[in-house]
Amino acid sequence: MKGKAFLTFLIFTTSLCNAQNLVPNPSFEEYLECPYSTAEFHAQVVDWYSFAVTPDYFNTCSNELGGFAGVPSNAWGYQWPITGEAYA
Repeated sequence: MKGKAFLTFLIFTTSLCNAQNLVPNPSFEEYLECPYSTAEFHAQVVDWYSFAVTPDYFNTCSNELGGFAGVPSNAWGYQWPITGEAYA
């Protein structure tokens, strides 16, 4: 009985709470220079760090450079970002 009451309490209180986005640069929109190749995530994306050359980074500005990291068409296929102009 106490478990059901506690679960009901949690369901109602979580619907009243507002969440915060604690992830810096969540859409990878802030970058230092436009990527030419896909392996530039660790060197170009602001507030994100990675080990070696993964993950791949794609941005619409690469279309103007004729690089392999363009959006939506790039070296690995065709994909639009969910939000903004970049994805990893």
